[in-house]
Amino acid sequence: MTAANDNTNCAAAPTNAELDASCRGPVAFLLISASLWLVVATVLGLIAAWQLQAPGFLAGCQWFTHGRVKPAAFNALLYGFTLQAAFAVALWLIVRLGRAALSGPFSLLIASKLWNLGVTLGVCGVLLGDNSGHEWFEMPRYAAPLLLVAYLIIGGHALVTMHARRERGLFATQWYLLLALLWFPWIYSTALWLLHVHPVRGITQSVVNWWFIGNLQLLVLVPFALACAFYIVPKLTARPLHSRDLAVFGFWTLVLLGGWCGIPAGAPIPAWFITVSIAATALTLGPALAVTGNLFMTWKGAFSRVRNNPALAFALIGLVFFLGWSLRAAFSGFRGPAEGLRFSNLATAQDQLLLAGAVSSLLFAAVYELAPRLASHAWPCAGLPRAHFWGTLAGTVLAQVSLAAPAVFAAKSSPVGGVMALPVPMLAFAGVALVGLANLAFVAHVFWLAACHFRQCRCKENVLALFKGQADAEAAS
Repeated sequence: MTAANDNTNCAAAPTNAELDASCRGPVAFLLISASLWLVVATVLGLIAAWQLQAPGFLAGCQWFTHGRVKPAAFNALLYGFTLQAAFAVALWLIVRLGRAALSGPFSLLIASKLWNLGVTLGVCGVLLGDNSGHEWFEMPRYAAPLLLVAYLIIGGHALVTMHARRERGLFATQWYLLLALLWFPWIYSTALWLLHVHPVRGITQSVVNWWFIGNLQLLVLVPFALACAFYIVPKLTARPLHSRDLAVFGFWTLVLLGGWCGIPAGAPIPAWFITVSIAATALTLGPALAVTGNLFMTWKGAFSRVRNNPALAFALIGLVFFLGWSLRAAFSGFRGPAEGLRFSNLATAQDQLLLAGAVSSLLFAAVYELAPRLASHAWPCAGLPRAHFWGTLAGTVLAQVSLAAPAVFAAKSSPVGGVMALPVPMLAFAGVALVGLANLAFVAHVFWLAACHFRQCRCKENVLALFKGQADAEAAS
């Protein structure tokens, strides 16, 4: 009786093709929408970067002044590309690792369209001058609720799918996905209520905004990125995770410390707030070292595979960027360095290194792994991933040098820190342009792969129709 039940369960277990088919619609829509928003963010980012070199560029058009274009580009990158691509990757990973079909694909498609509507209204509102004035939360009051409603549907179906999983054990990837999926609605709804619906007064608004930024970075974006890393590295190197204990340590220390970060040194608030935030930020270097060390030890002896695998290549630079961001965050959070760097561009460099460097690179790694499986077709061009990789690496490094190096030198030479710590505008623009061209290569490749998929589906339909016609003719004769 038991053997019969086991055979029935094995027979009922879905194949990888069936799992991919269950989530193909919502995941593909999210990825294609994220790719389009990446183009928008790239164009707006290039305009904002060029305006550092030529301040008069588009100065006569109020929609495209620097104070509007820069936050619009950032929100298009954050809410249009990064979070939307993270949702797509999370849904696919939950389906694959849990061996369960995706829950509510039609509802997810509706929610994805609602999310894109909210991002469109938000970015257009920022360009029209309806910026909320809060960093990382610039979305106007009429756009932010749409994002929350859309996410509740997306996140709800993701959690239902995870609950219905056939593999009852949880992998490290699923730990981080659960953390990000559960934490985002909490911090977003809190910020929405305290900054838009029932705004608090005075400096408390800034405290809420700093709290939101710190939590979004360390307990939403970083977990999404690390979930990709914990899936890609062991799978594509064909090696087991080096240490589960290190993975547990890295996860729980990040959970315990991440919510206390974000308050800048020198803020006009009680000193103990700042001290706690400084200590927590410095201690987050521990989980960063544990996670990256664990993954690099897993990788040991298989680094040669990076040459022919774009997913592993992007995972490598994503982990290096993440470690660099963590080290610089821990150093610059102390009162001494923070005082010297207060008026510099280091904060902008940090945001770019996290969002356009570490998180985006690890999401690219996951997309390079999952997209061919969704499309049932290999990537059509071997050169475009290489161009994407080298453009991203060179552009990110160049932008970081142009933004961060002048700040550090000025902080060492001047007691007022970064008043004179301006970036080299042309180098900054060149870095952004390289990353932008690399992103356009990625988007072109995604649409090329989608075209191959549709062409393949059309050929299959024609073949099936041909065989059906022959069978009908034979039956009639």
